Amino acid sequence: MKLSPVQQKIWNLRELIKLHAVMGDYKEFVAARKEYAKAYMSSPKEALSLPKTSQISVKLFSEEGWNMLKIMLRDLFRIKSPEEKALKKYAEELKAKQKFNINA
Repeated sequence: MKLSPVQQKIWNLRELIKLHAVMGDYKEFVAARKEYAKAYMSSPKEALSLPKTSQISVKLFSEEGWNMLKIMLRDLFRIKSPEEKALKKYAEELKAKQKFNINA
């Protein structure tokens, strides 16, 4: 599947988020999340047409598992940027539309 430059950027940011979570690099993880939210909200139609990325399976009691756990806990209590808040709201609206079969 051929991706547009915007879709390629969003795809790469998704992969960067996963990579930095596994490596335990919190600052780069947060930067990638913010960039992802900006890119997604600038063109949500193109972002929705992307295929799903692969999931990472890591044992919790491994170095990668602890890194991911630390990143996720720190991210849970982090103050989100306005773009990230807008992305979360947009995702919740899409989920509600799918749940109630609203085509608007």
